[in-house]
Amino acid sequence: MTDVSTLRWPGRRRWVNCGISGDSAAGALARFEADIAPHRPTQAFVMFGMNDGNRGLYERHLKGTDGNATARSQAIAAHNASMATLVDRLRALGTREIILISPTVYDQYTRHEAGDNLIGYDEALAEMGAAAQALAERTGIGFIDLHTPFREAVQTEAAAGQATYIGEDRVHPLPVGHLLMAVIILEALGTPAGVARTELHADGCAVAENATITDLTITLNRLEWTYAARALPCIASADAWAAAPTPLQAAWRALNCEIVTIRGLAAGAYELTVDGQRVVIATEAEWAAGVDLSGNPRAPQVVQATEVSRLTEARQQLTIAGLRNPTAARMFLKWDCQGLRQRGGVVPEDEIAAARQFIAAGEGNPYILDLYKDLLKYGSAAGQVETAAQLAALDAAIEQAAAIPVRRFVVTKNSD
Repeated sequence: MTDVSTLRWPGRRRWVNCGISGDSAAGALARFEADIAPHRPTQAFVMFGMNDGNRGLYERHLKGTDGNATARSQAIAAHNASMATLVDRLRALGTREIILISPTVYDQYTRHEAGDNLIGYDEALAEMGAAAQALAERTGIGFIDLHTPFREAVQTEAAAGQATYIGEDRVHPLPVGHLLMAVIILEALGTPAGVARTELHADGCAVAENATITDLTITLNRLEWTYAARALPCIASADAWAAAPTPLQAAWRALNCEIVTIRGLAAGAYELTVDGQRVVIATEAEWAAGVDLSGNPRAPQVVQATEVSRLTEARQQLTIAGLRNPTAARMFLKWDCQGLRQRGGVVPEDEIAAARQFIAAGEGNPYILDLYKDLLKYGSAAGQVETAAQLAALDAAIEQAAAIPVRRFVVTKNSD
Protein backbone atom coordinates (compact mmCIF):
# COMPACT_ATOMS: atom_id res chain seq x y z
CA MET A 1 0.00 0.00 0.00
CA THR A 2 2.91 2.37 0.63
CA ASP A 3 4.06 1.55 -2.88
CA VAL A 4 0.64 2.40 -4.30
CA SER A 5 0.42 5.69 -2.43
CA THR A 6 3.82 6.83 -3.69
CA LEU A 7 3.27 5.77 -7.30
CA ARG A 8 -0.38 6.65 -7.84
CA TRP A 9 -0.54 9.81 -5.71
CA PRO A 10 2.93 11.41 -5.82
CA GLY A 11 3.48 14.06 -3.19
CA ARG A 12 1.12 12.65 -0.61
CA ARG A 13 2.47 12.14 2.87
CA ARG A 14 3.65 8.57 3.26
CA TRP A 15 1.94 6.06 5.49
CA VAL A 16 3.33 5.27 8.91
CA ASN A 17 3.43 1.58 9.75
CA CYS A 18 2.33 1.16 13.37
CA GLY A 19 1.75 -2.58 13.15
CA ILE A 20 3.88 -5.22 14.83
CA SER A 21 3.96 -8.92 14.15
CA GLY A 22 2.04 -11.07 16.61
CA ASP A 23 0.00 -8.16 17.95
CA SER A 24 -3.69 -7.84 18.80
CA ALA A 25 -6.17 -5.00 19.26
CA ALA A 26 -5.53 -5.18 23.01
CA GLY A 27 -1.80 -4.96 22.36
CA ALA A 28 -2.29 -1.86 20.22
CA LEU A 29 -4.18 -0.26 23.09
CA ALA A 30 -1.33 -1.03 25.47
CA ARG A 31 1.18 0.80 23.26
CA PHE A 32 -1.19 3.43 21.89
CA GLU A 33 0.13 6.46 23.77
CA ALA A 34 3.79 5.70 23.17
CA ASP A 35 3.71 4.18 19.70
CA ILE A 36 0.63 5.46 17.82
CA ALA A 37 -0.55 8.74 19.31
CA PRO A 38 2.73 10.64 18.64
CA HIS A 39 2.11 10.34 14.88
CA ARG A 40 -1.28 12.09 15.20
CA PRO A 41 -2.65 10.39 12.07
CA THR A 42 -5.19 12.21 9.92
CA GLN A 43 -6.29 8.86 8.49
CA ALA A 44 -6.01 5.43 10.10
CA PHE A 45 -6.54 1.90 8.81
CA VAL A 46 -7.14 -0.62 11.59
CA MET A 47 -7.04 -4.39 11.10
CA PHE A 48 -6.69 -6.98 13.88
CA GLY A 49 -8.10 -10.41 14.57
CA MET A 50 -5.71 -13.20 13.63
CA ASN A 51 -4.01 -13.12 17.05
CA ASP A 52 -7.05 -11.99 19.03
CA GLY A 53 -9.29 -15.06 19.11
CA ASN A 54 -6.75 -17.39 20.79
CA ARG A 55 -6.21 -20.06 18.13
CA GLY A 56 -5.21 -22.54 20.81
CA LEU A 57 -8.86 -22.74 21.86
CA TYR A 58 -9.64 -24.39 18.52
CA GLU A 59 -7.31 -27.35 18.89
CA ARG A 60 -9.08 -30.64 18.32
CA HIS A 61 -8.63 -32.02 21.81
CA LEU A 62 -10.50 -28.98 23.17
CA LYS A 63 -13.28 -28.92 20.62
CA GLY A 64 -16.83 -29.17 21.89
CA THR A 65 -16.26 -28.64 25.62
CA ASP A 66 -18.56 -26.10 27.25
CA GLY A 67 -15.69 -24.28 28.92
CA ASN A 68 -13.87 -23.99 25.62
CA ALA A 69 -16.95 -22.56 23.91
CA THR A 70 -17.24 -19.95 26.63
CA ALA A 71 -13.56 -19.04 26.37
CA ARG A 72 -13.89 -18.65 22.60
CA SER A 73 -16.81 -16.26 22.99
CA GLN A 74 -14.96 -14.30 25.65
CA ALA A 75 -11.91 -13.91 23.41
CA ILE A 76 -14.03 -12.58 20.55
CA ALA A 77 -15.91 -10.23 22.89
CA ALA A 78 -12.63 -8.90 24.30
CA HIS A 79 -11.36 -8.25 20.78
CA ASN A 80 -14.53 -6.39 19.84
CA ALA A 81 -14.30 -4.24 22.97
CA SER A 82 -10.66 -3.39 22.22
CA MET A 83 -11.55 -2.38 18.66
CA ALA A 84 -14.24 -0.03 19.95
CA THR A 85 -11.77 1.54 22.38
CA LEU A 86 -9.21 1.98 19.59
CA VAL A 87 -11.79 3.87 17.56
CA ASP A 88 -12.58 6.08 20.56
CA ARG A 89 -8.90 6.85 21.15
CA LEU A 90 -8.23 7.66 17.49
CA ARG A 91 -11.20 10.00 17.44
CA ALA A 92 -10.03 11.68 20.63
CA LEU A 93 -6.67 12.13 18.93
CA GLY A 94 -8.35 14.06 16.11
CA THR A 95 -8.05 11.42 13.38
CA ARG A 96 -10.42 12.61 10.66
CA GLU A 97 -10.90 9.32 8.82
CA ILE A 98 -10.87 5.86 10.39
CA ILE A 99 -11.27 2.74 8.24
CA LEU A 100 -11.68 -0.67 9.85
CA ILE A 101 -10.66 -3.73 7.83
CA SER A 102 -11.97 -7.20 8.55
CA PRO A 103 -9.26 -9.80 9.33
CA THR A 104 -7.35 -11.94 6.90
CA VAL A 105 -8.20 -15.63 6.50
CA TYR A 106 -7.17 -18.61 8.58
CA ASP A 107 -6.79 -21.31 5.92
CA GLN A 108 -8.75 -24.17 7.41
CA TYR A 109 -9.87 -25.07 3.87
CA THR A 110 -6.61 -26.44 2.47
CA ARG A 111 -5.29 -29.77 3.69
CA HIS A 112 -1.58 -29.51 4.37
CA GLU A 113 0.36 -32.58 5.41
CA ALA A 114 1.99 -30.86 8.38
CA GLY A 115 0.34 -29.07 11.26
CA ASP A 116 -3.01 -29.21 12.96
CA ASN A 117 -6.01 -27.65 11.26
CA LEU A 118 -7.92 -25.50 13.71
CA ILE A 119 -11.37 -25.97 12.22
CA GLY A 120 -13.68 -23.15 13.25
CA TYR A 121 -11.11 -20.42 13.67
CA ASP A 122 -11.90 -18.81 10.34
CA GLU A 123 -15.54 -18.58 11.40
CA ALA A 124 -14.30 -16.74 14.49
CA LEU A 125 -12.42 -14.31 12.24
CA ALA A 126 -15.56 -13.82 10.16
CA GLU A 127 -17.46 -13.03 13.35
CA MET A 128 -14.85 -10.45 14.33
CA GLY A 129 -15.12 -8.95 10.86
CA ALA A 130 -18.90 -8.69 11.15
CA ALA A 131 -18.48 -6.98 14.53
CA ALA A 132 -16.04 -4.49 12.95
CA GLN A 133 -18.58 -3.72 10.25
CA ALA A 134 -21.29 -3.18 12.85
CA LEU A 135 -18.94 -0.92 14.81
CA ALA A 136 -18.21 1.09 11.67
CA GLU A 137 -21.90 1.49 10.89
CA ARG A 138 -22.67 2.43 14.48
CA THR A 139 -19.95 5.08 14.67
CA GLY A 140 -20.11 6.39 11.11
CA ILE A 141 -16.59 5.40 10.10
CA GLY A 142 -15.27 3.45 7.13
CA PHE A 143 -15.17 -0.32 6.71
CA ILE A 144 -13.55 -2.64 4.16
CA ASP A 145 -14.61 -6.27 4.05
CA LEU A 146 -11.31 -8.01 3.29
CA HIS A 147 -12.22 -11.33 4.87
CA THR A 148 -15.17 -12.37 2.69
CA PRO A 149 -13.57 -12.06 -0.78
CA PHE A 150 -10.24 -13.35 0.56
CA ARG A 151 -11.99 -16.43 2.00
CA GLU A 152 -13.86 -17.03 -1.27
CA ALA A 153 -10.58 -16.92 -3.21
CA VAL A 154 -8.93 -19.36 -0.77
CA GLN A 155 -11.91 -21.72 -0.93
CA THR A 156 -11.89 -21.65 -4.74
CA GLU A 157 -8.22 -22.57 -4.82
CA ALA A 158 -8.68 -25.25 -2.15
CA ALA A 159 -11.50 -26.83 -4.16
CA ALA A 160 -9.08 -27.07 -7.07
CA GLY A 161 -6.51 -28.78 -4.84
CA GLN A 162 -4.26 -25.73 -4.71
CA ALA A 163 -2.87 -23.57 -1.92
CA THR A 164 -2.10 -20.30 -3.65
CA TYR A 165 -2.69 -17.48 -1.22
CA ILE A 166 -1.62 -18.57 2.30
CA GLY A 167 1.42 -20.47 3.52
CA GLU A 168 1.50 -23.83 5.23
CA ASP A 169 1.10 -22.29 8.65
CA ARG A 170 -2.44 -21.37 7.48
CA VAL A 171 -1.96 -17.84 8.80
CA HIS A 172 0.54 -15.80 6.80
CA PRO A 173 -0.34 -14.75 3.23
CA LEU A 174 2.14 -15.58 0.49
CA PRO A 175 3.21 -12.82 -1.96
CA VAL A 176 0.21 -13.53 -4.16
CA GLY A 177 -1.99 -13.30 -1.07
CA HIS A 178 -0.66 -9.80 -0.46
CA LEU A 179 -1.43 -8.95 -4.09
CA LEU A 180 -4.99 -10.17 -3.59
CA MET A 181 -5.31 -8.10 -0.40
CA ALA A 182 -4.06 -5.02 -2.26
CA VAL A 183 -6.64 -5.47 -5.03
CA ILE A 184 -9.49 -5.96 -2.55
CA ILE A 185 -8.53 -2.89 -0.50
CA LEU A 186 -7.81 -0.63 -3.48
CA GLU A 187 -11.09 -1.52 -5.15
CA ALA A 188 -12.96 -0.94 -1.90
CA LEU A 189 -11.34 2.48 -1.59
CA GLY A 190 -12.59 3.38 -5.06
CA THR A 191 -9.13 3.68 -6.58
CA PRO A 192 -9.54 4.88 -10.19
CA ALA A 193 -9.02 2.16 -12.75
CA GLY A 194 -5.90 2.80 -14.74
CA VAL A 195 -2.91 5.08 -14.30
CA ALA A 196 -3.55 7.20 -17.40
CA ARG A 197 -5.23 7.01 -20.79
CA THR A 198 -4.22 8.69 -24.02
CA GLU A 199 -6.40 8.75 -27.10
CA LEU A 200 -5.15 10.18 -30.39
CA HIS A 201 -6.36 10.25 -33.95
CA ALA A 202 -4.23 10.44 -37.02
CA ASP A 203 -6.12 13.60 -38.04
CA GLY A 204 -4.78 15.45 -35.00
CA CYS A 205 -7.35 14.96 -32.22
CA ALA A 206 -5.95 14.14 -28.77
CA VAL A 207 -7.55 13.41 -25.41
CA ALA A 208 -5.75 12.51 -22.17
CA GLU A 209 -6.98 11.25 -18.80
CA ASN A 210 -4.73 11.82 -15.75
CA ALA A 211 -2.05 13.11 -18.11
CA THR A 212 -1.46 16.02 -20.45
CA ILE A 213 -0.46 16.01 -24.12
CA THR A 214 1.34 18.94 -25.74
CA ASP A 215 3.35 19.58 -28.89
CA LEU A 216 1.47 17.01 -30.94
CA THR A 217 2.81 16.83 -34.48
CA ILE A 218 1.60 14.50 -37.21
CA THR A 219 3.32 13.77 -40.49
CA LEU A 220 2.98 10.89 -42.89
CA ASN A 221 3.10 7.66 -40.85
CA ARG A 222 4.52 9.46 -37.81
CA LEU A 223 3.07 10.98 -34.63
CA GLU A 224 5.02 12.79 -31.92
CA TRP A 225 3.86 14.34 -28.68
CA THR A 226 5.06 15.42 -25.27
CA TYR A 227 3.44 13.43 -22.46
CA ALA A 228 3.21 14.30 -18.78
CA ALA A 229 1.52 11.67 -16.62
CA ARG A 230 0.29 12.42 -13.12
CA ALA A 231 1.01 8.93 -11.78
CA LEU A 232 3.10 5.81 -12.29
CA PRO A 233 1.99 2.18 -12.58
CA CYS A 234 2.38 -0.12 -9.58
CA ILE A 235 4.57 -3.16 -10.09
CA ALA A 236 3.52 -6.56 -8.76
CA SER A 237 6.39 -8.66 -7.45
CA ALA A 238 7.58 -11.44 -9.74
CA ASP A 239 6.67 -14.11 -7.17
CA ALA A 240 3.17 -12.75 -6.73
CA TRP A 241 2.55 -12.36 -10.44
CA ALA A 242 3.78 -15.85 -11.31
CA ALA A 243 1.35 -17.41 -8.82
CA ALA A 244 -1.61 -15.11 -9.50
CA PRO A 245 -4.65 -16.72 -11.14
CA THR A 246 -5.85 -15.08 -14.35
CA PRO A 247 -8.74 -13.14 -12.71
CA LEU A 248 -6.36 -11.60 -10.16
CA GLN A 249 -3.90 -10.61 -12.89
CA ALA A 250 -6.76 -9.01 -14.82
CA ALA A 251 -7.91 -7.07 -11.74
CA TRP A 252 -4.39 -5.77 -11.10
CA ARG A 253 -3.98 -4.76 -14.76
CA ALA A 254 -7.30 -2.92 -14.65
CA LEU A 255 -6.07 -0.89 -11.67
CA ASN A 256 -2.69 -0.12 -13.25
CA CYS A 257 -3.16 0.02 -17.00
CA GLU A 258 -1.62 2.91 -18.95
CA ILE A 259 -3.40 2.83 -22.28
CA VAL A 260 -2.34 4.52 -25.50
CA THR A 261 -4.98 4.44 -28.24
CA ILE A 262 -4.38 5.70 -31.77
CA ARG A 263 -7.11 5.61 -34.37
CA GLY A 264 -7.04 6.33 -38.07
CA LEU A 265 -3.65 4.82 -38.85
CA ALA A 266 -3.06 3.29 -42.24
CA ALA A 267 -2.66 -0.47 -42.36
CA GLY A 268 0.66 -1.73 -41.04
CA ALA A 269 2.80 -2.10 -37.93
CA TYR A 270 3.85 0.90 -35.87
CA GLU A 271 6.63 1.26 -33.33
CA LEU A 272 6.41 3.36 -30.18
CA THR A 273 9.52 4.87 -28.66
CA VAL A 274 9.48 6.74 -25.34
CA ASP A 275 12.42 9.07 -24.74
CA GLY A 276 14.21 7.25 -27.53
CA GLN A 277 13.64 3.81 -25.95
CA ARG A 278 11.99 1.27 -28.25
CA VAL A 279 8.96 0.04 -26.31
CA VAL A 280 6.48 -1.83 -28.48
CA ILE A 281 5.44 -2.60 -32.05
CA ALA A 282 1.72 -3.06 -32.73
CA THR A 283 -0.57 -3.15 -35.73
CA GLU A 284 -2.97 -0.36 -36.60
CA ALA A 285 -5.81 -2.55 -35.28
CA GLU A 286 -3.99 -3.08 -31.96
CA TRP A 287 -3.33 0.65 -31.61
CA ALA A 288 -6.97 1.36 -32.34
CA ALA A 289 -8.01 -1.08 -29.58
CA GLY A 290 -5.50 0.41 -27.13
CA VAL A 291 -2.02 -0.73 -26.09
CA ASP A 292 -1.24 -1.09 -22.38
CA LEU A 293 2.25 0.09 -21.44
CA SER A 294 2.04 -0.68 -17.72
CA GLY A 295 3.32 -4.25 -17.99
CA ASN A 296 6.00 -3.52 -20.57
CA PRO A 297 9.45 -3.77 -18.97
CA ARG A 298 10.96 -1.60 -21.73
CA ALA A 299 8.70 1.37 -21.02
CA PRO A 300 10.68 4.07 -19.14
CA GLN A 301 7.76 4.70 -16.79
CA VAL A 302 7.76 1.00 -15.84
CA VAL A 303 11.52 1.08 -15.28
CA GLN A 304 11.03 4.15 -13.10
CA ALA A 305 8.16 2.56 -11.15
CA THR A 306 10.25 -0.57 -10.59
CA GLU A 307 13.02 1.51 -9.03
CA VAL A 308 10.53 3.36 -6.83
CA SER A 309 9.15 -0.01 -5.71
CA ARG A 310 12.65 -1.24 -4.91
CA LEU A 311 13.40 1.79 -2.77
CA THR A 312 10.01 1.65 -1.08
CA GLU A 313 10.51 -2.01 -0.22
CA ALA A 314 13.95 -1.20 1.21
CA ARG A 315 12.35 1.48 3.36
CA GLN A 316 9.65 -0.92 4.51
CA GLN A 317 12.18 -3.60 5.45
CA LEU A 318 14.27 -1.08 7.42
CA THR A 319 11.11 0.19 9.13
CA ILE A 320 10.24 -3.36 10.18
CA ALA A 321 13.73 -4.32 11.35
CA GLY A 322 14.71 -0.98 12.86
CA LEU A 323 11.45 0.33 14.32
CA ARG A 324 8.68 -2.26 14.40
CA ASN A 325 10.67 -5.32 15.47
CA PRO A 326 12.24 -3.61 18.52
CA THR A 327 8.73 -2.53 19.54
CA ALA A 328 7.48 -6.11 19.12
CA ALA A 329 10.55 -7.43 20.96
CA ARG A 330 9.75 -5.27 23.99
CA MET A 331 6.23 -6.69 24.08
CA PHE A 332 7.44 -10.29 24.00
CA LEU A 333 10.34 -9.53 26.35
CA LYS A 334 7.93 -8.31 28.99
CA TRP A 335 6.05 -11.61 28.80
CA ASP A 336 9.20 -13.75 28.72
CA CYS A 337 10.68 -11.93 31.72
CA GLN A 338 7.47 -12.35 33.66
CA GLY A 339 7.44 -16.08 32.91
CA LEU A 340 11.08 -16.49 33.87
CA ARG A 341 10.53 -14.74 37.20
CA GLN A 342 7.54 -16.96 37.92
CA ARG A 343 9.82 -19.96 37.38
CA GLY A 344 12.32 -18.54 39.85
CA GLY A 345 14.79 -17.27 37.31
CA VAL A 346 16.81 -14.07 37.52
CA VAL A 347 16.09 -11.36 34.94
CA PRO A 348 18.34 -8.33 34.40
CA GLU A 349 16.61 -4.99 34.83
CA ASP A 350 18.12 -3.63 31.62
CA GLU A 351 16.11 -4.76 28.55
CA ILE A 352 19.21 -5.14 26.36
CA ALA A 353 20.86 -7.40 28.95
CA ALA A 354 17.63 -9.39 29.29
CA ALA A 355 17.41 -9.85 25.52
CA ARG A 356 21.02 -11.03 25.41
CA GLN A 357 20.27 -13.53 28.17
CA PHE A 358 17.34 -15.05 26.26
CA ILE A 359 19.36 -15.18 23.04
CA ALA A 360 22.26 -16.87 24.82
CA ALA A 361 19.91 -19.45 26.31
CA GLY A 362 18.63 -20.21 22.82
CA GLU A 363 15.29 -21.39 24.14
CA GLY A 364 11.84 -20.42 23.00
CA ASN A 365 10.30 -19.34 19.74
CA PRO A 366 12.99 -18.75 17.06
CA TYR A 367 10.99 -15.86 15.63
CA ILE A 368 10.94 -14.09 19.00
CA LEU A 369 14.67 -14.67 19.44
CA ASP A 370 15.18 -12.97 16.06
CA LEU A 371 13.13 -10.04 17.33
CA TYR A 372 15.48 -9.81 20.31
CA LYS A 373 18.43 -9.69 17.91
CA ASP A 374 16.85 -6.71 16.14
CA LEU A 375 16.32 -5.10 19.53
CA LEU A 376 20.06 -5.43 20.21
CA LYS A 377 20.94 -4.08 16.76
CA TYR A 378 18.49 -1.20 16.51
CA GLY A 379 16.87 -0.67 19.89
CA SER A 380 19.39 1.60 21.59
CA ALA A 381 19.05 5.38 21.42
CA ALA A 382 22.01 5.52 19.04
CA GLY A 383 20.48 2.76 16.93
CA GLN A 384 17.19 4.64 16.68
CA VAL A 385 18.99 7.84 15.62
CA GLU A 386 20.88 5.94 12.93
CA THR A 387 17.70 4.24 11.71
CA ALA A 388 15.91 7.60 11.52
CA ALA A 389 18.77 9.02 9.44
CA GLN A 390 18.69 6.04 7.07
CA LEU A 391 14.92 6.34 6.69
CA ALA A 392 15.23 10.06 5.94
CA ALA A 393 17.80 9.29 3.25
CA LEU A 394 15.51 6.68 1.74
CA ASP A 395 12.60 9.15 1.84
CA ALA A 396 14.67 11.64 -0.14
CA ALA A 397 15.73 8.96 -2.62
CA ILE A 398 12.12 7.82 -3.08
CA GLU A 399 10.90 11.37 -3.61
CA GLN A 400 13.56 11.94 -6.24
CA ALA A 401 12.94 8.59 -7.96
CA ALA A 402 9.16 9.13 -8.01
CA ALA A 403 9.34 12.58 -9.67
CA ILE A 404 7.59 12.05 -13.00
CA PRO A 405 9.42 13.64 -15.93
CA VAL A 406 7.90 14.94 -19.12
CA ARG A 407 8.40 12.28 -21.78
CA ARG A 408 8.55 12.33 -25.55
CA PHE A 409 6.44 9.75 -27.37
CA VAL A 410 7.05 8.93 -31.04
CA VAL A 411 5.03 6.48 -33.13
CA THR A 412 6.36 5.62 -36.58
CA LYS A 413 5.36 3.10 -39.18
CA ASN A 414 7.65 0.11 -38.99
CA SER A 415 9.67 -0.44 -42.14
CA ASP A 416 11.11 -3.83 -41.11
